[in-house]
Amino acid sequence: REQMHDRTHEPGAPRRLAGMIAQIRRLGRMTEKLLQLSRAASGAAIADDRFDLIAVLHVLADEFQDTPPAFREVAVTCDGMDSLIVRGDIDAAGILFRNLIENAANHGTPGTPITVALSRPGHVDIIHVDIINDCPALPPAILRRLTEPFVRGDSPSDGSGLGLAIVASIAGQMGAGLDIASPLP
Repeated sequence: REQMHDRTHEPGAPRRLAGMIAQIRRLGRMTEKLLQLSRAASGAAIADDRFDLIAVLHVLADEFQDTPPAFREVAVTCDGMDSLIVRGDIDAAGILFRNLIENAANHGTPGTPITVALSRPGHVDIIHVDIINDCPALPPAILRRLTEPFVRGDSPSDGSGLGLAIVASIAGQMGAGLDIASPLP
């Protein structure tokens, strides 16, 4: 005990301890993402439940604004819709949109808001959900590969490169399209 006590009071101990805590947090986030990817690959997103997508998006936006390290303003716009009942797995949809919002926050310009915009562009059965952030444009070669596991842009963020792979897998199972644009058209 005495030897351990002496080590925690060494001059570099707080820095080493902070580094260990940061590494544990990174491993925790990586484990969570790997579990999400496994769930997405297993076909969990094909459940045929009915749920209100607008309510899910509002819950995620509120949750994300209060969660470190982002603390980013997330605005949800609904094109005049009060609710939007969709078919699918509510948990898988939550994972999909949480990953998109997290990606927008982690790789966007700090201090700028994120917009989650729902719209029905002239088609009753087609819904667009756009996640919009301000960030440096990505090169086309990287942009084409972002939905592959462990592929990341040039961001200094601690991301694992799994979020968009998870999103692509869930979206495919739900019969949804996924388009990534940078810069915004």
